[in-house]
Amino acid sequence: MVKPEIAPTVAVKKTFRAFVPDQMLMLPPSLDEWLPEGHLARFVAELVDEVLDPGPILASYTEKRGFPPYDPRLMVRPLIHGYTTGVRSSRAIERECTDDVAFRYLAAGAGPDYRSISRFRARHLDALAGIFTQSLRLAQRLGMVKMGRVALAVVDDAHQIITAADVTTNPADALNYTGMLDQPAANTGIHARQALLDAGYCSEANLQAAAERKEEHGTDTFMATGRLSHDERVSPAPRGRIPADATARERMARKLHTKPGRAAYAQRKAIVEPVFGRIMTCQDDRRLLLCGEAGARAEWRLLAACHNLRKIFGQVGTPGPAAARA
Repeated sequence: MVKPEIAPTVAVKKTFRAFVPDQMLMLPPSLDEWLPEGHLARFVAELVDEVLDPGPILASYTEKRGFPPYDPRLMVRPLIHGYTTGVRSSRAIERECTDDVAFRYLAAGAGPDYRSISRFRARHLDALAGIFTQSLRLAQRLGMVKMGRVALAVVDDAHQIITAADVTTNPADALNYTGMLDQPAANTGIHARQALLDAGYCSEANLQAAAERKEEHGTDTFMATGRLSHDERVSPAPRGRIPADATARERMARKLHTKPGRAAYAQRKAIVEPVFGRIMTCQDDRRLLLCGEAGARAEWRLLAACHNLRKIFGQVGTPGPAAARA
């Protein structure tokens, strides 16, 4: 079978849209017009300018002499935006303040160099870490923190707001049980009604502490016990009275095997694991940049603060800070 010949295509004179790379602008460009309405950077700008307390940073400037430093707002805005979007190194922030419209908007067209950014972060590390508690209080005022059920790294289940964040040198999670439940109570003024913990927190001391916390503060703890030893027995669907000689570990395992226990503990992964996933992917937290225990703790709290701020932005958009002030 002979295939028909296809006539070759012939180029025609086509009219394209104007392309004038060296076109002069009649009016100065406006960064405000370039940035879309409802952009995260607008939320960050209003947050820094109108909501966050600048006192801890301003208090460190006690010397009138010397070359004028950058306005703290100019430095905090790109840092928060960077830690929220995964741009954390001082060199990367310097580059984005030139290349990215959102960062240029936040820096008001100025381009702080990476040394200035790094020194500012180091000098005001405690104040920047303090943004975590401010973000938590903002979320609380917006009704996004209920403290009905929390999962350790302590995350509230209502909107996945982080209520406690810390870095310790403890070799095991079990040593952090009391501190990690005391911290959100101190931060929010409310003790959680339920606390969900994985098996890493299970120890005789923590099981006893959980019973005391239930009696003192009303917090009902659901703590995975891990695999029971050969001489410990818990039926798959326990019924009837709890044996009088049952250990604290057996009692907790029995509690988790009940229908309410299974339903409550099943929520743990859905509450806390997505938070770690978002921080790792959206905020690029595969490693901490600052050295030492104090530096690592401060940076982790700043990351937790920016996670909370992103959740607030997703819930209420750019009017969020204004709504919290009302």
